[in-house]
Amino acid sequence: MSCGAAHLSDLPDDLLLRVLHFAPAKEAASTTALSRGWRSQLWRSSGAVNLETRVEAYDRYRRRRYRADKSEEPDVALFFSRRDAFVSAAEAALDAADVPVTRLTLRLEFVGCEDSVNTFLHRDRDDIYIDSDSDSEGPPSPGRDVIAKLLSHRAASRVEELRLAAEKWSSRTDGCKEDEITSRDEVLTISLVSLPSDNLRVLELTACKALVPLPPASAVVFQRLSSLWLRHCTARIDALQSLVDAAPDLAAIHLESVTIAQQNDPSMSKYYYAYGLDPPSTETVRLRCPAATVLVLDRCNWKVKPRAWYHQDKPVVLTVEIHAPRLQRFRYKGILPPVSLSPPPPDLARADLHFLPRHDENVSNQTRKSDNDPSREGELDLVAFWRFLRSFPNARELKLRVTALEHIAILSKARRLELLPVLSNLHRLELHGVHRPKGRTAAVAIANLLRCCPALGDLLIDLTVAHHEPEYQHSKDVFLERKFRSGRDKSICLLNRYSSSAIMTPSPEVIAGGANYGEVSEIPALSRASFHCLQSSLTRVGLRFRLEEANCFGVKLIKFFAENAMVLQEMCIDAGNEKLGNHMACKVERWVADSCIKRKPGASKFVVLPLK
Repeated sequence: MSCGAAHLSDLPDDLLLRVLHFAPAKEAASTTALSRGWRSQLWRSSGAVNLETRVEAYDRYRRRRYRADKSEEPDVALFFSRRDAFVSAAEAALDAADVPVTRLTLRLEFVGCEDSVNTFLHRDRDDIYIDSDSDSEGPPSPGRDVIAKLLSHRAASRVEELRLAAEKWSSRTDGCKEDEITSRDEVLTISLVSLPSDNLRVLELTACKALVPLPPASAVVFQRLSSLWLRHCTARIDALQSLVDAAPDLAAIHLESVTIAQQNDPSMSKYYYAYGLDPPSTETVRLRCPAATVLVLDRCNWKVKPRAWYHQDKPVVLTVEIHAPRLQRFRYKGILPPVSLSPPPPDLARADLHFLPRHDENVSNQTRKSDNDPSREGELDLVAFWRFLRSFPNARELKLRVTALEHIAILSKARRLELLPVLSNLHRLELHGVHRPKGRTAAVAIANLLRCCPALGDLLIDLTVAHHEPEYQHSKDVFLERKFRSGRDKSICLLNRYSSSAIMTPSPEVIAGGANYGEVSEIPALSRASFHCLQSSLTRVGLRFRLEEANCFGVKLIKFFAENAMVLQEMCIDAGNEKLGNHMACKVERWVADSCIKRKPGASKFVVLPLK
């Protein structure tokens, strides 16, 4: 203990302040007991106040009959006394700061339903009543808002980083930790007017059920706000837009598991009903992000406008237009969206698109499908996929993750002319996807992508074979994580299993012979077509697949690119794990040395390396 204390005393104050900058306020204040060097109450100069508290289940204290039964009044008083004690402690921590507070964090852990947090943040003891004929609570206190009160403190006026979060906890009895986060219910209500606007640079909100928008004529401007993070929130589009409009330098926008709703207009439903008209079959949502250079949409849900019961059976197609002319990096994860970047950002450096399977529960809030829609559950929308790619004609790097390559394959020439975009500036393409064992239709999808990229220089294809498993049709986030990552023992077992079969065995004997190159068949969808990038720009190809047989789809792709990529300089191969990858690389090198691979006249020489 003394040795540890001596080490703490020897640390420079700058390092200690950095540690205290991220410590909860209660723990930071208790550091004065650690050693002599901490007794100067160094925590007051950290520039951060990180508040944490647990809100107990309100049902434990709630009086079922406030006016008739006074027996539970002490429990009610205990609930609110704990809330008042937290507010007093929080204000004391803000008052104790010797330097401007630049980081303010409020983290609530609650047990039970969201009513506990709502009462904790927005109600007084006198608001809690239940009439004998009603089970509803009275309105919140007009002057009671714990978050607004803390944000209005004079010490919070210079806050640069603000983080507000709520997390639901429950007791565990299954041998795990006693307390553990189980879910993130949306419980917080944040008024944008209450946020400190002068110096705020970073705003992070977690589990927010409502953002109260700025008034139309509001003078609030977040001049320095550059980063916005919303996680597990629900926000109306007008509230989100008012925040973006009030931040002229908002460069990074991260929306994770956010439900974006539209403002309801009940008068229009009544108008359509009165005149016997059907509401529009399409709705367009527009989000303007004029200063954004980074935009992340991770499993977000765009909801259609609420409709009257007599119009709920009408199918609605929702389209989302995002105006972000300065965008440089874009990341999307979710079902295939009706989203477009309009106009396409001219300086987009990288786009990362991860498409998840489409399921009925995910589609219901975005697109209400008609009864005659032939698309089956889990299938990506072919038209939406290729139209979405039209938003990236200027992208220099593109990463695609799809559930099944067959779902994005355009089979007819007429449809290719109609749907395929031109990604004229794309230099690097990374494709991750699942395919059926033979890979015939998957090859069409790869051919479609090669046609779109006339200047492609670096191509990585990461393949996973679907052996008619249920996960192929119904997987969600895990289909790309089911990669073959066996160790040394599994590698040796696989080699022994196939040593006496007709399947290609990457053993030293076969590698030395190299006579089985002729067993590898052509890929008609690729070998019968001509691609501009293969003739002039594609210098590096990376292939990752699981080596299962001599004529598997991955080996066919090796043969195709080795024979047709005229300016190829480097081919990198991962055939399932490091050992098999090395074997496969040696085999291809032997094919090249023995002139088995028929390179076209004028083609460059290339090296074969394991893919790292």
